[in-house]
Amino acid sequence: MDRETLDVYLKYERLDKTVFQGMSIQELFDLRHDMLAFRNKLGELLKQ
Repeated sequence: MDRETLDVYLKYERLDKTVFQGMSIQELFDLRHDMLAFRNKLGELLKQ
């Protein structure tokens, strides 16, 4: 796993439902963006 992917995983590994409930719309949008990038990166790794 490359460093960027590992950083995203570690950043969001500990999130639970209560954390999401306290987030602003911008924070949720940023989280979604990071998760989509993470998903795309995983897809690229699986194709190799």
